[in-house]
Amino acid sequence: MCDNSRSVSDRLKELFADETDAITAGKLHMTQGNLNKIKNGRQALTVDNLRLISETYHVSADWILGLKEGRAINDIDLDRLDYSQVFVLIDKLYENKTIEPASLTETIKTSDSYDEVDSEEALDDSQQISTVGIDYDLIRINDPALSFMLRRRVKLIAVDLDIFNDWKEKHLKDYKGIPLLLCDEEMRDYLLNHCSGKTEGDLIETLKNYINLLSKK
Repeated sequence: MCDNSRSVSDRLKELFADETDAITAGKLHMTQGNLNKIKNGRQALTVDNLRLISETYHVSADWILGLKEGRAINDIDLDRLDYSQVFVLIDKLYENKTIEPASLTETIKTSDSYDEVDSEEALDDSQQISTVGIDYDLIRINDPALSFMLRRRVKLIAVDLDIFNDWKEKHLKDYKGIPLLLCDEEMRDYLLNHCSGKTEGDLIETLKNYINLLSKK
């Protein structure tokens, strides 16, 4: 086995270490026999194999090939996120107006919070939100696409974690390459008026159409 093949083999073994061969082969749509050949350097990775492993396990193709030390894609290692990186991501969402702090009426504190709410400001019980031990941490999601994806996530997890994981594997890759858009009034109006919001395909097609529209301006 040449040094490069050994490096790829070592990294794949590291990447798949917490799974059985059956689980890994299922995720990568290959037989366990082919998986073992690739892991042990007896069969070269195809471009399609490399891309699928990278997308499925959220690791850099350069890392798999031994060309760099960090696993991260775009310098963000999803398995080793720290608070600084998370803050930068959130800050970018604020810059693009994707999210914003919720209004006072959406985050008003009930009497079990640290600070008492003035009785003249208090909402009825159906509108109050308990934020025990903190000020408030609610945000408004302005981006209809992100809102759809997060609501879908919550619903699928509530139904079954396997269904959620299946959704992630089959559909999240379809959003790859779609840039984070400036969530202004024009963007929101376009998505809300041109997308049913019922399926991934509808949403992705609407996003792509809007991006094409922007490129022509």
